[in-house]
Amino acid sequence: MIQFVYRSKHQDKKYKKPPTEDETIIATQAWHLLDQWETVPGIDNTGHFSPEKFCQWIKQVESITTESGHLEVAFSAIGQVLIHAPADKDGLWIHHTIAEIINQKEMSHMRDGYKTATYNSCGVHTVDPSGKPELELADKLKQRADAVENAGYQRFARALRKVSEFYVREPERVIQKCRHDEDD
Repeated sequence: MIQFVYRSKHQDKKYKKPPTEDETIIATQAWHLLDQWETVPGIDNTGHFSPEKFCQWIKQVESITTESGHLEVAFSAIGQVLIHAPADKDGLWIHHTIAEIINQKEMSHMRDGYKTATYNSCGVHTVDPSGKPELELADKLKQRADAVENAGYQRFARALRKVSEFYVREPERVIQKCRHDEDD
């Protein structure tokens, strides 16, 4: 699906012919599938998560997309779906295998995708001039960051803290906007 939607980094941008009507339709449908994707690879029909299958799948994706020139965008898309990752049996809010992969140094694009999906997961909401919903979300993300950091996943924790810090600042922006709107 990634290859239908995104240009390969190996492709010369200057000499790209316009897509055909069929290619446009396929790309649009592929984009919709990626946008609606919520099932984490490695989860079977019963909801059981297999860390082994997930890791095999990641390696396969890495191999295919490295060759095709789509690795970074593929990892970003994977990061976005991983906001739906299952919890670990030991009580950590995310499975250790998934957190370990997201935490790897070379997975910055996956962390970026995770952050993007976290921002986007809030969806449209009403503006509360007190900023209470944003502060509650910031606190939840900080708790998650603390939990993964305590489990040894510092890079992942830093990514979550960046999103948390955004939501700490967001109420001030909302309050300023409300004041500005009242003055108009």
